[in-house]
Amino acid sequence: MKKSDTQWTFESAAAFWREWSVQDLEPVWERFASAEKFLLDWEPASPGEAGAMLEVLLQTVASRSDGRDQTALAHLRRYVEDLPKV
Repeated sequence: MKKSDTQWTFESAAAFWREWSVQDLEPVWERFASAEKFLLDWEPASPGEAGAMLEVLLQTVASRSDGRDQTALAHLRRYVEDLPKV
């Protein structure tokens, strides 16, 4: 069964992306790409959602040769996730 972008919730897309981001993507590539697009298009409503989006960016954005962009994103992710829950 194929999930379209409209069938994802933020939680289901994030869980699927996290599970498969550390595995062989070949069997689920289309669903993984769909979940990733869904997450990147999301407008975060909480620090947890923003942190999850930064997690995706950490793995998908092209990196500077010195790695400073990845370090900055990691710092931002930790900061955002530590913000008080609204």
